[in-house]
Amino acid sequence: MMGDWRGLAIAPDGDLWVGGKFSAGKILYVPENAEMKPDGTPDPQGDKGWFQRGGAAFKYTFGFQFCGTSGAVSLWQSHGWARTACSPQSGTPPVFWPPNPGDPVDISAVTVTPDGKSWWAGGPTGSTPAYGIASFDGRRFTYYDPIHDAKMRESNVVDMLALPDGRLVLASEGSGLTFWDPVKRTSVPMGAGQGIPDDHVVRLELDTMVTPPALHVATRGGAAVLRVLP
Repeated sequence: MMGDWRGLAIAPDGDLWVGGKFSAGKILYVPENAEMKPDGTPDPQGDKGWFQRGGAAFKYTFGFQFCGTSGAVSLWQSHGWARTACSPQSGTPPVFWPPNPGDPVDISAVTVTPDGKSWWAGGPTGSTPAYGIASFDGRRFTYYDPIHDAKMRESNVVDMLALPDGRLVLASEGSGLTFWDPVKRTSVPMGAGQGIPDDHVVRLELDTMVTPPALHVATRGGAAVLRVLP
């Protein structure tokens, strides 16, 4: 199950980390938008774009053939959805562990820190809980609680990006920004009147074409450009 893509981040190697409503992964960069051969090399005779390469397009597929804890999963057959038995906890979770296979995880943001780790935020949307924050080092996921670990005042991370110094900027719906260093385990909050016009943050962007980088913050009450960060 795929779709409703919200998290996008370009990795240092040029590949694209993507996260959506049900699944996530890493799309391989292909020179000249060529089709891939079965051995993973570009096919100069191919006529399909990278977006049509199927399984060959991804280096990581989070959520593919994921069973979860129930021992059954709904698979699409020619006649419709069919409940099929599977080995509990087999496959790779879609970043976070949903209650049942196929339940949404609602990835809200993905970013990459200078050490190469990808960082993910998920939920909530509708009945989906706030899953929190996860990091992936190429082998396994590590999970963090936004309130306990990052010292946010709420658990819902609506957007997130990495700074050049390794810190993460976490955006919230009602408590502004949190500048979190996951290595040093330190956090600095920033609320309305401290550099941003409103505590309801909508989107973040980091402009690295200027020195020092400029943090663009869009809020419900207006936008701000931060050149000096806490």
